[in-house]
Amino acid sequence: MAIPRDRVIARLRTVAEQTFNCPPDLIGEQTVAADVPGWDSLSHTIFIMNVEHEFGIEFDVATIQSFSCVSDMIDAIEKVAA
Repeated sequence: MAIPRDRVIARLRTVAEQTFNCPPDLIGEQTVAADVPGWDSLSHTIFIMNVEHEFGIEFDVATIQSFSCVSDMIDAIEKVAA
């Protein structure tokens, strides 16, 4: 059963808040790393690991490298978690 998109973004916001110590409403579908203070290469890796843990999934390297914004991550979560 697919996770509704609004539920995916809500869970991503929670993970981002915990990972980057940022307000959850800072995270939207068009958010990119440059929009979030402290989102650098190390915290990106931690964020990906936290997202994988939250959703019980594992992204392959090519998928991770294809993320250009949060929407791409949501699409991948929907695809893997379906």
